[in-house]
Amino acid sequence: VSDVLANVSGLCAGLCWTLSRNRTDQSSRKALSLLTAGLLIAPSFSPIAELHDCYLQHREFPLLSSFERERELNTWYVHESTMEPSTISATDGAKSLRLRGLAGTKHPGANFSEPIADWHEFNALELDVFNPGENPLTLQITISDEQHATSGYAHTDRFSTSAKLPPGKHVPIRIELADAQSAPESRQIDLSQMKSLNLFIFRPESDFEILVDNVRLTDRIGNP
Repeated sequence: VSDVLANVSGLCAGLCWTLSRNRTDQSSRKALSLLTAGLLIAPSFSPIAELHDCYLQHREFPLLSSFERERELNTWYVHESTMEPSTISATDGAKSLRLRGLAGTKHPGANFSEPIADWHEFNALELDVFNPGENPLTLQITISDEQHATSGYAHTDRFSTSAKLPPGKHVPIRIELADAQSAPESRQIDLSQMKSLNLFIFRPESDFEILVDNVRLTDRIGNP
């Protein structure tokens, strides 16, 4: 889509430039020239905004995701579910992430892909989850590194755990990174090359929603 928009913008810029050359009055030529410049610059706005958001993400580290910025959602990918920002149950800032899934699906949830990769200076990963529904849920959590792909994404080559989500309760979740590191069957997870945090409900019996916020690394190693 972005390539198509860039091509259309370029064609329109070319047309405006041609029209400006054929104008004799100075004001029209100036206006068309400015419009041409704007159309040429417009396609670069999105990459610039992405770079700015990347800068903000690194500045906020060890906070990984707080869902305050719309572009934060670009690093989360839903599977068999929907997601949107919410103002309910925000524990850091004013927004949280609302995930909705349907009964009968296999593993509805969201995958936090391409976080800041180097976690090795921290002892724990923490996040806050709220179940606003009437039924208890069990949240499945998996963590993997870059090397996980070489295993064919084997279940035995990643960290897996679960957390009970009682109805109407806020649940703070803490994962010891030492446990995550030693989870694979035949190696250790490389905490300096983290790739994915996956949150999902396995085969929900009814439609559900959960709210997630304040995904962060805590207890920096060496701090008193």
